Amino acid sequence: MNQPSPPTETATPEILVPPRPNLGPEPWDGDGWSAWASPALALAAAAALTWLEWRARGRRRSSRLPPPPADDAPPEERLLALCDRLRADLAERLGPTLRARTTEELAADPRVAELLGADLPRLAEILGAGDRFKFARRPAADLADRLPEWTAWAASRR
Repeated sequence: MNQPSPPTETATPEILVPPRPNLGPEPWDGDGWSAWASPALALAAAAALTWLEWRARGRRRSSRLPPPPADDAPPEERLLALCDRLRADLAERLGPTLRARTTEELAADPRVAELLGADLPRLAEILGAGDRFKFARRPAADLADRLPEWTAWAASRR
């Protein structure tokens, strides 16, 4: 008969130990590119920020209105200058985003209505006449007669 075989011994895993403890990554020496790269990047970032600020100031200065046209200028030119002045005045009082709005959006804005009150229809009339000339090249028939009245109204609003 068969005899039972003696039990086999299980091998215990052997643990490997490094020859010295692992201290982590070694520090870089200061002789490489990192010694000059950090100051160079900081200088480049400062130059870029200075340039962006300079450009923003230039845009702010250039957004000022040109001088008003001469009295002998055509009525259409004086109307467009008047519209620009009215829009700039509104933007100064209520914020620069108003310069990008259409005449209809300005007339529907509650802040503009509160500021102008009963004069809101007159503003819409002036800006509408300016829009008709600017985009369709159709000046109002009575533009030469109405322009002095509109200019006097705009001067009284300041």
